[in-house]
Formats: sequence, structure tokens, C-alpha cells
Amino acid sequence: MRARSPREVLILGLAAAAAAIVAMGSSFLAWITTPMVTGGSTAITGWGTIVGGDDLVNGMNINDIMVDEGSYQPGMVVLVAGGVAVFAALILAATTAGNRPPRLLGAVLVGSGLVTAGFGLWKIVSPGDLIGLLPAEDIGTGMGPIVALLAGLAVAAAGATVFRRRWGG
Repeated sequence: MRARSPREVLILGLAAAAAAIVAMGSSFLAWITTPMVTGGSTAITGWGTIVGGDDLVNGMNINDIMVDEGSYQPGMVVLVAGGVAVFAALILAATTAGNRPPRLLGAVLVGSGLVTAGFGLWKIVSPGDLIGLLPAEDIGTGMGPIVALLAGLAVAAAGATVFRRRWGG
């Protein structure tokens, strides 16, 4: 296994940061979709915004409708985990001196990547029922959890690369 140069560490850190930013962006995509009674479908973003469907609800936030029932904000998990990963990735990118990047940064990237990917996978398998507001059989998965899963795996892979045996210039 050949040694990695400081430039490769920089590229690894920037790639991890880009994947983490994509994960954070997934929180603003549709996380669930559901058919409308009037035809067509509507989507609800990771922050609860209703998109598409009837003009009566388009643009509203589901959290305003569910005032005393709870809230629907699955995007918060990937936004926080992605933010932690961006911070660690940028530190990794700036840490080009020395023989090996700090393993703590790799562990943070792996951890935050797995949290993001795991949460995305959970929401793909079980999108949720919006606290009983919509029937569970009518709810489908949007693009948000899929993007979160893929971006989380990329962040975790970048973090795992830090644990390689030989580093140095």
C-alpha cells in the first residue's frame, strides 16, 4: 500500500465535505409523497413544507396543521449530522501536514456518515405516518431519504479511508 500525499488528504477532506453538504441539502427535498383525493400527488419536505397537490395546502407547513400533535422534521437529523461531518471534513482538508491525518476526524466522519445513512435507510423502509394524520399505506418515500442514504455512505467511506495504514508524503 503506497503512502498518501498531503494533496490526497486535501482532496479526501474536500470530497467528504461535498458529500456532507449534499446530505444537508437532502433535508430540503421531499421525504414523503402521498396521493391526493382529487388526483395527482403531494410531497412533504424534510422540514414539513407541503409541495404540489391542491392549492389549498400547497406551500403550507404540515407542522402548522399538527399544532398540538407533534412535528414532522426528519430533515433536522441529517442537517445536524451533515453539519458535524462538514466541520470534520474541512478540518481534515486543512490537516495536510504530518504523516497521517488524525483518526478522530475519521471516526467523526464515519459516525456522522452512518447516522445520516442509517436514518435515510430507516425513512426509506418506514417513511412514517405523520402522527396518524395520513394513512401509512398511502405514504411513499421521496428523494430526500435516498439522497441522505447515498451521501451518508460517501461521508462514511471517506472517514474510513483515514484509517488506512500508510499515510505521509
